[in-house]
Amino acid sequence: ERKRLSSFSYCPLEAQDNVVLKMDKEIWHSLSAFQRALWYVDELEAQWQRFFRKHKNLNVVNLRWSSTQPQKHGSLHQAQTEVAHLIGLEPREKVHTYKSHGNHIQNISIDHLSLQAEYRLQDEEYQRK
Repeated sequence: ERKRLSSFSYCPLEAQDNVVLKMDKEIWHSLSAFQRALWYVDELEAQWQRFFRKHKNLNVVNLRWSSTQPQKHGSLHQAQTEVAHLIGLEPREKVHTYKSHGNHIQNISIDHLSLQAEYRLQDEEYQRK
């Protein structure tokens, strides 16, 4: 038996009353692991949207930052400072950044490119289901 946090499910066949993006058993079992992960991402977004609609008076802070364009989107330190002040804390002086997640084509191997193409095809197939 899979563990669930609250009413969220990692499979559309479980807790069907709480699943937003319902799916037939046959279709679910025909999906690859990658396509199931796509469903999970879509379901998570749908759950968030449902939560947000249910709690219309919820105060929300949207933060944007960019390590490559801080003048346009602000820096991570600015975002961290804003959140810290909202909850009555003082931010750290230095924000540690880790691995970059940018898609720089010169750093991608041929195998990685073929994997991206395969995932793109699986995504298109998932969207048709």
